[in-house]
Amino acid sequence: MEFSDLVYRILVSEKVVSMKEAAADMDMNYDTLYARVHKRVRFGPEEVRQLIRVIKDPRLAEFVLEGTPFIAAERSIHEDKPEDKPEDKAATNAAVHDSASVTTIEAAHILEEVMRSLSDHILDHGEKIRISEEITETERALATLKARLGEA
Repeated sequence: MEFSDLVYRILVSEKVVSMKEAAADMDMNYDTLYARVHKRVRFGPEEVRQLIRVIKDPRLAEFVLEGTPFIAAERSIHEDKPEDKPEDKAATNAAVHDSASVTTIEAAHILEEVMRSLSDHILDHGEKIRISEEITETERALATLKARLGEA
């Protein structure tokens, strides 16, 4: 699968964000985005970054990082450096707690998928793919938790 195929799936098939909205948010002409989504022209590096920023779908970052030692992780983006106000610390602590909860839930999904897959004592190709997808989700959750801890 090419990057354009994934973008097509997200924008056209799944309609996560409309193409018009995505083009406007990227400061790009609709026809220009259309040409890239339909493989007439390749996406440039800055356009890939803009897509990830606008669409906020982790599959885009995962695609770019596939085959590398890196993992896509969600991070907080502060317009200005947060001050040490009690409400800022409370929000940061809540984000750490939420991230830890999501990580635990994602890890439980791995166990659930493994148990379901091994119920017939055979692990087929489709089951391996589903378990790998759950592992990817958990890795992302762990990386996000680590980033949140760094902000605390």
